[in-house]
Amino acid sequence: FLHFVNNASAIIVFNLHYNGYIKTSMEDFGALDNPVYVIGSLLITLWMISIIYNKERFSFK
Repeated sequence: FLHFVNNASAIIVFNLHYNGYIKTSMEDFGALDNPVYVIGSLLITLWMISIIYNKERFSFK
């Protein structure tokens, strides 16, 4: 489950980079000298986990 969320997060980040919203090269993207991008990736992952959790929690069948 978390592997799927991590892959989806990576696809979102890649699309943001591909469309020009992120100007850093992909080699420097995960480097510790750019912690903003690492934190951003973690926030996207947490956001997706919360969406999936709330969907399962509040599903009306």
